[in-house]
Amino acid sequence: MGQAQAGYKDGKVLAVAGDSTFFHATLPAVVNAVYTQADISFLILDNSWTCMTGHQPNPTTGKNATGETTKVMDISKIVEIIGITCIRIVDPYKIEESIQAIQEVIDFKGPSVVIFRHECALQIQRRGKLKNPRTFIDRDKCTGCKQCLNLGCPTITFDKKNKIASIDSLLCVDCGLCNQICSFRAITLKEE
Repeated sequence: MGQAQAGYKDGKVLAVAGDSTFFHATLPAVVNAVYTQADISFLILDNSWTCMTGHQPNPTTGKNATGETTKVMDISKIVEIIGITCIRIVDPYKIEESIQAIQEVIDFKGPSVVIFRHECALQIQRRGKLKNPRTFIDRDKCTGCKQCLNLGCPTITFDKKNKIASIDSLLCVDCGLCNQICSFRAITLKEE
């Protein structure tokens, strides 16, 4: 908000926060953006948990601090009630849709929001829903371009000697991001 109020003119002001941070720190800034009609876009990473401090529940989890079921707070409804009219909700594991949503809010004049909604893969894995990942690299198709390494995924490694990538099946959560960025279609899913 400081950048917007100071008259920043070199592109759209973007702010990024997680779902937990949205509730404990960002809400006043969103209200202020609507109140002042600031040309700012908020990118909210809604993974249903407070992951950066240990996977505690938050208002989007549906569980309270003692594990009891509670009401899920819907960030999209909250920002709509505040007065945001340009709201996009996307699955961040769908790269093209995410890029399109970001472009739409950047092109919108005034306060806008993209909510990237997908539960934390570690929580899904803990509940046992992600056993036996199916993602693998077809060694015959991998050219060694290293594009998959740019994703920053800790499951993807690179054998410098053989110039080929591989995926650690103990860490992989089958998110599908690497499949989407591989130009050579070397990353795919095993048939069940």
